[in-house]
Amino acid sequence: MGELRFLADEHVPRVFVNTLRSNEFEAEVAHERYGQGADDEAILADSTETGLVVLTNDRDFVRLDADTEHAGIVLYTDIDFLRNSPLEAVEAVARIDRHYGVSGIRDTVVWLDEWV
Repeated sequence: MGELRFLADEHVPRVFVNTLRSNEFEAEVAHERYGQGADDEAILADSTETGLVVLTNDRDFVRLDADTEHAGIVLYTDIDFLRNSPLEAVEAVARIDRHYGVSGIRDTVVWLDEWV
């Protein structure tokens, strides 16, 4: 089971979330937890309390990183990669998990594309 637990932003493909879950990662979906159009700042601030690492392609989270404590951000740029190669993307997440762990990823932005 992965040590990191994730909160998938609204643009993360469902197939990727399901593949994370089937590979023993805990993954919640932002719109299910907070409703549609939830505020990025609130999501990021809440990640500190929940311990959920935000998984997103929304670069607004990079801007917010400097001013907000959080459990971590995993940012991706290629949504088609997550949609078309979800297992390969989960393998990259597993490498991030092994490298950082919960304490190492805190208040850090990690680019998923660099781990593929």
